[in-house]
Amino acid sequence: MLPNERARPPWRTLFLLLLGSAHLISISATQSLLAGLVIYVVYRIYRQDYHLNVFPYVITFAIIFLLASLSAPLGVNPEKSLKKIFGWWIYLFFPTMFLMVYYEENILPRLACFITLGANVAATVGAYQFFIGGMDRATGFFAHALTYANTLSIVLCLVIAMLLSHDYTRRWEFWYYALSLPLILLGLGISISRGPMLSALITLLLILVIRLRRRGVLICGLILVFSGLLIVSTPDLKNRYVELVDKSWADPHTSVGVRIPLWKVAVKIIADHPIFGIGERNFRQVALAHLETPLHTMAHAHNAYLQFALTHGIPAFCVLAYLLARIFLVATRKALSAAPFGLASLAVLCVFLLEGLTENVLGDSEVAMLFFSLMGAFTGLFQRDRLPLRAADPSS
Repeated sequence: MLPNERARPPWRTLFLLLLGSAHLISISATQSLLAGLVIYVVYRIYRQDYHLNVFPYVITFAIIFLLASLSAPLGVNPEKSLKKIFGWWIYLFFPTMFLMVYYEENILPRLACFITLGANVAATVGAYQFFIGGMDRATGFFAHALTYANTLSIVLCLVIAMLLSHDYTRRWEFWYYALSLPLILLGLGISISRGPMLSALITLLLILVIRLRRRGVLICGLILVFSGLLIVSTPDLKNRYVELVDKSWADPHTSVGVRIPLWKVAVKIIADHPIFGIGERNFRQVALAHLETPLHTMAHAHNAYLQFALTHGIPAFCVLAYLLARIFLVATRKALSAAPFGLASLAVLCVFLLEGLTENVLGDSEVAMLFFSLMGAFTGLFQRDRLPLRAADPSS
């Protein structure tokens, strides 16, 4: 008997409820649940209920983990980097969710439902902070508005794509996602975070054109006009977006201007340490050697791809880029063929990749865990279509 043919234990729904909602509420809870998920999957592999031969990215992940680990002892400050040698473990959401969705029924729909629930809670807290608490920018349960906005923009694109593709089976699910949409959109708006907003907007335009074709182009035009009017009529948003067209690019004291010198420094660091990178927690130390005066923010390069390359080296970045490219091709193919959750997978991937252009989303645990959890679930579902359960079961 295959694993998915057995009765589903009641604890699984509770686990998915906690895991899905925790993504938007608590990093510590999410990491603890990931540890439990890893133990569960390892146990199922030991019991031969799960088989790694169905996971097509085993070698790719092994190489990424190996190279990421080597960057710690071979970086510029091993004593500091070794403290975070296993920082990559949050990426284990991808293979564990892949196997769980591949072998067990109805995991992905419930995961999406509970992630949306977490987003609703986070957006509600953000609304309280902004409208009642007097905060200039909503942060939800996180320490920074940008992290809060990056996670909400992923869920926003997920929900819109699911509604467009009818990735629901019950009428209450439609109303649940439809009513969640304005609340999540509000939560994203009051974060006053440009990068996540623009990433979500570009992704929305893309999936509308893919799903609705010519009608999608017309709707895109209306959305752009509405977005422009909203920005012009909202002082907080207007002030933030004016920075994109004024002289703030040349001012290192602005959030826009500080990124330019950071990107330039990142390229120099990559050139100096191309093979194994500098290791974790060393960016500020190394960057200071390339700057005449310190910048007001130097925790990372504010670009996920430059940061990963300078931290772990060009070979590790190339392997990661290969993995993301493979996932992108699968998601695109599924989206264009109108497969279940195909458009949702492409939307989540696109918004995440766009966010990475201006923020270190690969190193931001809250955002990375949400992304790899969803993408693991999506690819697990797609693998079931390509390689049915009985074909993958050695005992069949």
